Amino acid sequence: MLRYKPEEEKQNTKDMPDAPAGIHRMKLNDYRPGVETEKWSGDIVEFTDGVHTISEFIDEKSVWKFSRLAKAIGPDAVNHYKQTDREGFSTFNPKEWVGSEVSVVVEDSVRNGQPSTRIKKIQHLDQHSAWDTESVAPDLTVNDDPTPSQGGNHKAVKDDEIPF
Repeated sequence: MLRYKPEEEKQNTKDMPDAPAGIHRMKLNDYRPGVETEKWSGDIVEFTDGVHTISEFIDEKSVWKFSRLAKAIGPDAVNHYKQTDREGFSTFNPKEWVGSEVSVVVEDSVRNGQPSTRIKKIQHLDQHSAWDTESVAPDLTVNDDPTPSQGGNHKAVKDDEIPF
């Protein structure tokens, strides 16, 4: 009998809406290399959480995104990223990592004059935190002044006087 590892099946994301702004725990769902359109050519890395989808578009100007993706997947992917072929190019292939979970930070953007979303960051799951995506208004009730308050029932104390 042949031994084999089960293949991760990709989800059909055709009817899924784009992921809204925020942090999402997602799986790498698909990798499509060599995509060419009239206005763009490059590779597409697709992520999904089962409800939403979002894609990373990588062209010659943004090949650094492969390094970010490898780091988000984990140490084994980083090792593959650092290994090179005879010509010095990385052997990292996102297709081999389909099914890997990562944390995807999505932000609002405008595409062709229409409101949309795009990937801001892809991180390892241990960095899955909302701290850098939230806008928090300052809390004006907090006293940030380090000088002690002079009001109230405090009496001035002379150096030689001990209050009891």
